[in-house]
Amino acid sequence: MLKLLLRFILCVFVFFTISCSVAIFNTAKPFVATTKVTDTITVNDTLREKVNDTFYRVGKNQLHKNQFGIWELYLEGNAYQRGLAAGSLTRELITKQEQALVKRITNAASGKDSTNQLSKFYNSYAVNIDESIPNEYYRELSGLAKFTDKTLDTLIKPINRLWYLQALPDIAHDFEEIFESGCSSFAVWGNKSFDGKLIIARNYDFHINEAFNETKLITFIKPDKGHRFVTYSWPGFMGVVSGMNEYGVTVTINSGLSHTEKEAQTPISYVAREILQYSKNTYEARRIAEGFNVFASESILIGSAIEREALIIEKSAEQQAVYRAENTTTIVCANHFQSDAFYNDPYNRDATYNTNSMHRFERMYELLNAENKMTPKKAVKVLREKRGLQDSLLGFGNKRAINQLKAHHGIVFKPQDYKLWVSAHPYNMGKYVSYNVKESFARFEDTVAVTTSVAYLKEVIAEDPFLNSETYNKYASYKSLYNLIAEQIKLNQPVPDALLQRLILLNPHQWEAYTLVGDYFYGIKDFVEATEKYQAALDLRVNSPKDYKMLQLKIDDSLRQLNKLQN
Repeated sequence: MLKLLLRFILCVFVFFTISCSVAIFNTAKPFVATTKVTDTITVNDTLREKVNDTFYRVGKNQLHKNQFGIWELYLEGNAYQRGLAAGSLTRELITKQEQALVKRITNAASGKDSTNQLSKFYNSYAVNIDESIPNEYYRELSGLAKFTDKTLDTLIKPINRLWYLQALPDIAHDFEEIFESGCSSFAVWGNKSFDGKLIIARNYDFHINEAFNETKLITFIKPDKGHRFVTYSWPGFMGVVSGMNEYGVTVTINSGLSHTEKEAQTPISYVAREILQYSKNTYEARRIAEGFNVFASESILIGSAIEREALIIEKSAEQQAVYRAENTTTIVCANHFQSDAFYNDPYNRDATYNTNSMHRFERMYELLNAENKMTPKKAVKVLREKRGLQDSLLGFGNKRAINQLKAHHGIVFKPQDYKLWVSAHPYNMGKYVSYNVKESFARFEDTVAVTTSVAYLKEVIAEDPFLNSETYNKYASYKSLYNLIAEQIKLNQPVPDALLQRLILLNPHQWEAYTLVGDYFYGIKDFVEATEKYQAALDLRVNSPKDYKMLQLKIDDSLRQLNKLQN
């Protein structure tokens, strides 16, 4: 009898233990990790001091807008403190980014209910946030979430929304109709560099809309754990797409073509962040990357001041490989993998042979082979290249080009000198502003408060002369007119012939101009004109083999419709 009683008591104890554990896991999951941290927060950690319209402070943290339009953010402390400071300092900027993102998503609804479109986007992945990112970064986002746009809270929790903001580079794979993504990067050293030192350059061709892309933020982070580092992106983004740490380790990411897992794992930007914050060399970078499961394919170009070279970590949801330059001091990265491990991967073969990745890849090699002594200024010139192989005319905005005229930013690194140059607006064509990582941190950490930009003004690289040309003005007009005509087509509204002709004249080598005009004529059942315009587009340098096949299908369809009318 006593044994039965003891067994009963034990069962009850186990039941309540499990029940309590489940209850704690389900109800307290979002903020348990930050409870002890919150106890150490004082009013000084969130109280923002406004010095002027372009200069704010929260304790030792600060935000300053320099004369080039770039916001400079300095953060220090533990994860939750950094998140609170970042949110407090950049609250208006984060709201602007969120609103720009929401506008782009709803504009893509094509007449559908915009709320449903937003709900679809923000519920497109099964996300267990505190398991998909390291606890440190979860705590950081928890602090940042206190200062997000409250008008969106009824749709999705702030911290969940912020997770999607960090995962934009991954999500772009599944929402090509909303995000335009296709990056180009390269590294040279030894006999290819003017001083033998490593030079790395990249275009981050990630475009949502003009409102999202115009705000640039360079962030200097002094964490309580790990290494100090600098990253360049947009407000509200705590991951890394382009950055360098105090040991001269650089990280840039390029998307690959893949089947994106709907069970979300770690966003690639946080893999890159972990590498910057905790590695001193490529070996440590590779080991860190191996410890994460991702849900989209990415190439991670790693530069190392200590090893004086660069390599590419190629990572998918299934495997990780490393690609090194063999018998050369040049390495190039676009949007396909190069290692033997991915040679037979069907998604990678598709990326290699059916997208514009190889065009940019070969053009970079063509330009780099023609230049024996690369400098940061020459690297910027490569990033701004608008022509195709053998200087062929592509039309402005062509995705075959290294410079697609839609990059969020361009960036150049000299890791052994701890220097970087970041592009000011617009795209990668504004001035490239120079920073020295060690000197910048020394200024921020000085007892005398920093009241001016930490940029190194003597090494600023001039803006692209193209910006002040009549050709650029025509391209700006072309973009506006293209969007107007596309909207009219979507609404089945008439477009004057003069506007259709003007669109082509503004960008005569751009195949997409002819294609859009062809779509208009197809919509009004003028299949003769539609076929003519599609054929004219086909005769130009189309973005990719996929687009070429698409145009052939449009021509075939238009001819079929014409035959039906004639018969």
